[in-house]
Amino acid sequence: MPVMRLGFSRILLGCVVLPLSGCSWMPFFGDEPPADAITIVTRLQEATTTQGENAPKGVELPVRVNYSFKSKPAVNTELEVEIEYLALKPLHELKMGYTTSDGLELVDNASPLSFTALKQFDVITQRVVVMPKEENHYTFSIYVVTKEGEEERGKQITVPIAVGRYSLQSP
Repeated sequence: MPVMRLGFSRILLGCVVLPLSGCSWMPFFGDEPPADAITIVTRLQEATTTQGENAPKGVELPVRVNYSFKSKPAVNTELEVEIEYLALKPLHELKMGYTTSDGLELVDNASPLSFTALKQFDVITQRVVVMPKEENHYTFSIYVVTKEGEEERGKQITVPIAVGRYSLQSP
């Protein structure tokens, strides 16, 4: 059996070239941590915007998102939003994230916000608590990212919340 000798220059070359080529064979040369749903959706939206007229008109996700409120929105009162995710087909990964407009505080964010190896018709229920600070028209945004193989799709779903005498129409 032939013996392979590694000299200092070959080891140094391996330590420099392999990480640059994307190989993460050493823990400290590993990939950066995975992005959250909000970052991914923002990146995908920016890529679509740069495509101009060639951009797809809407992103269809292989997941159905339903939401409901557990009470009527009121000033300085916690409002629980129940969000249900239904996988319409098997998914490698499902990520979600949440943001609110100014004046609507995100009190409690359900976790974990990433699920893997979902089967068709799997249902995930998340409960998120928000609190409006005054009477106004607010938005609660749900960011959903699905991954099937190497293909990532993302979408932002904006939920209007009217507190007090404000209507759900845009201000």
